[in-house]
Amino acid sequence: MNSFFRQDIPYALRQLRRSPGFAAAAIATLALGIGANLTVFLVLYGVMLKPLPFPHPGQLVQIKRAFPNGAISAPYTGTYALFFRDNNRTFSAMTAYDYVPSHANLVQGDSAVPISVLRVTSGFFHVFQMPPVMGRGFLPKDMVPHAPGTVILSNALWRHRFSADPGIIGKSIVLGNQTYTVIGVANPRFALNAKSDAWIPLPIVKSPEDQNHAFILVGRMRPGVTEAAARADLQRVLLEIKKIYPNLWNRYEGVQIVNLHNSITGNMRPALRILMGAVLLVLVIVAANILSLLLTRAVARRRDLGVRVALGASGWRMMRQLLAENLLLCVIGGLAGLAVAEVGAPVLMHLSPLQLPQFASLHLGGAAVAFAALLTLVCALIFSVVPALETRRNRLHESLQLNSTRIAAGRHAAQKVLVVSEVAISLVLLVGAALLLTTFWKLVHTPPGFSTQNVLTFKNSFTSQQTSSSAAFAQHLSELRSQIAAIPGVASVGAADTLPTEIVPDLPFDVIGRNPNQSDARGDEKYIPITASFFQSLKIPVLQGRAFTGADTPTSTPVVIVNQRFAQTYFPNQSPIGQHILI
Repeated sequence: MNSFFRQDIPYALRQLRRSPGFAAAAIATLALGIGANLTVFLVLYGVMLKPLPFPHPGQLVQIKRAFPNGAISAPYTGTYALFFRDNNRTFSAMTAYDYVPSHANLVQGDSAVPISVLRVTSGFFHVFQMPPVMGRGFLPKDMVPHAPGTVILSNALWRHRFSADPGIIGKSIVLGNQTYTVIGVANPRFALNAKSDAWIPLPIVKSPEDQNHAFILVGRMRPGVTEAAARADLQRVLLEIKKIYPNLWNRYEGVQIVNLHNSITGNMRPALRILMGAVLLVLVIVAANILSLLLTRAVARRRDLGVRVALGASGWRMMRQLLAENLLLCVIGGLAGLAVAEVGAPVLMHLSPLQLPQFASLHLGGAAVAFAALLTLVCALIFSVVPALETRRNRLHESLQLNSTRIAAGRHAAQKVLVVSEVAISLVLLVGAALLLTTFWKLVHTPPGFSTQNVLTFKNSFTSQQTSSSAAFAQHLSELRSQIAAIPGVASVGAADTLPTEIVPDLPFDVIGRNPNQSDARGDEKYIPITASFFQSLKIPVLQGRAFTGADTPTSTPVVIVNQRFAQTYFPNQSPIGQHILI
């Protein structure tokens, strides 16, 4: 081993210096190939392989609603969430929180900074076993409706907007139109799927009329409890709900227990696997290119290697020298690949059409370095073994008699195989790239169903007093719309709970007049609460029936607008106008 570092490595370095063009081309090609693979590996590891940043993450599960047709729905009502929490026997803690974070303006002096706020129940940080690093977590008294507002700040918000003030606990801040007392600062490692800058209480109470499916339900199973046992336990609780809240119970509804990590990343896994396979094919092409260059270089050095064999060099000695040269080449390329990944991973995360989870850290760590080292070692072995085997096929006296003309004219079977393989894999990648570009082009040029020209949007938050009732909320929203409509140049104003391109909640319903045993007698679709003029503002055409008007108020007959897919699914071969559903 000492001779390997004292003799082979220095000689390998001199060989690379003699061929700076070859070395530069090989290192740059390796850097791009290894860097691309490492970049995608960072995303793959950060999203799929790296455990959630919480103690004992395997105990964390999301509870979902399951139906006989295989449909799974994530949001629960507050009543169900509280009943599950209070009556289960297999969970050490359980919490509910908003399906998506809401937006609020952090008012500081004359400025208003938009931040993401998540409403959570009192057991939120206890479930994840990550209490705030300063102050305390939420208590049941914080969840009482109309209780004084309390807030827990994220570590990033505390540092960036409050200059890491150690005396922040007990101070008041303004979110929108409401004052909150800071009671804690979260652990800097706390991260779920969606970004949250602050957490505030979710004051839900049990109600026999609660149909608001809007909350994610997460629990921590007791040590030793399996998902099957937890599911059976919650099925038992469902039967108890039937006795207490018969109007809320659905005989077709079951419980699904899903590992929290899998629940968050499930939709991303196929795309990430395909991406990893594609860049591995790119690395194969890179390796084939470099290997072809090395075989050509080995032909040029065949006479030199023949002289070494004639002087008594063993096959292992020749192999060791080739390994030293190629290992040095691959190590330099691998280090350059690490630099490429360090720069490329954040860029890929920024440009990615996938909404990567907040916990998906893309920083280089031990796993990434180990993966890069594995790629480097595999490439070095391939680059050494193949030329060595090809060289051994040649007889010694032929190697010593080689001249430059015969070297230039020679072509080895291995090189021919490499060329054919490169062309085949490149063709596959080109076809795949063409299909991806075609799909991307169609997606970009597919009409979204609404106009984006001269349309401006902004987020607004309301206080609990302004939303204490449907009438109060409608009044405040109407006043806001009137003020905006009075601005010169404004043609129409509409409001919506979420934009068409954002994540929206589920709406479970029954189709009135159908046998409950029919497959299309009930459904669970996405919905967006909107106001009058929303369709007009986005120029969304109404194909049948009418749009909402000012006459559609909280006290008028409830009406709903459905899209074409809804109509084709639940009312095929008939008009949906005038049909009834029970929400």
